[in-house]
Amino acid sequence: MRNKPTDSELRKLPPYRSADNIAPEDIIIHMHFFWRDWHWYIATYEPTHRVFFGYANLGDDDCAEWGSVPLQELEELNVARDIEWQPVRFGETLEGQKYQRRLA
Repeated sequence: MRNKPTDSELRKLPPYRSADNIAPEDIIIHMHFFWRDWHWYIATYEPTHRVFFGYANLGDDDCAEWGSVPLQELEELNVARDIEWQPVRFGETLEGQKYQRRLA
């Protein structure tokens, strides 16, 4: 994995399931990983099992979805983390805007 988050960075992520009662467009995306045209937008983290929760688009807008992804899976894919990423509401991202249009 390129630009792997440190344990300190991972500890700063909101707890897993803390976004459960938040409207998708208002969920804060704290990290962004990518590989080719695949993208993961990370909202929360569960440290015991090392699992993220967020939005994934694996190259097909119609099949993109919210869900869980283990850190190990991203490591095995050798994804890159966008180190320039700043926390932002999902609805303010390009991916979030595409998501909103699909729901309309």
